[in-house]
Amino acid sequence: MNVTTSLPLEPDNEGSVHVRTLFISDVHLGTRGCQAEKLLEFLRYYEADTIFLVGDIVDGWALKSTWYWPQRTTMSCRSFCARPAKARG
Repeated sequence: MNVTTSLPLEPDNEGSVHVRTLFISDVHLGTRGCQAEKLLEFLRYYEADTIFLVGDIVDGWALKSTWYWPQRTTMSCRSFCARPAKARG
């Protein structure tokens, strides 16, 4: 997972950085090399108005042959789902 920012970002009073948009790609949940801990750390550090999940978030093909889904992977998924939805008006 690569983190790319165009501006130096400083944490707010709560220790997280607020950005308008995050694009998260190629996480490969379901594989042994998915680095779910880094994803959790990243999601704890950044707060975003909108998060786009693009490309290879869950590797279903990997789950088909060998089931690898540790607790940290579940925690990563819950981190996405636990974020409040932005009201659209």
